[in-house]
Amino acid sequence: MSHRHSLLAALLVAVSLAAACHQQSDDAINTYIKARMFSDPSLKTASVHVARKGGVVKLTGQVPDDAARLSAQRIASHTKGVKQ
Repeated sequence: MSHRHSLLAALLVAVSLAAACHQQSDDAINTYIKARMFSDPSLKTASVHVARKGGVVKLTGQVPDDAARLSAQRIASHTKGVKQ
């Protein structure tokens, strides 16, 4: 492989690694959202499942009232890495 091809390959690897470092894993974001919900008094006893894939979070389960539902939605939607 020529020096130019080696340099190009190294650059592609570096760019790929940098992009991966900036993206948070689905598991890490799910854990963060669950922890924030657990620390919210209106959601602490709620049964809410969090699923995230590709920036889209889906919340399912039961909450005690509309205020708790809105709080869960706000926590998820204001989390870094969540698009929808």
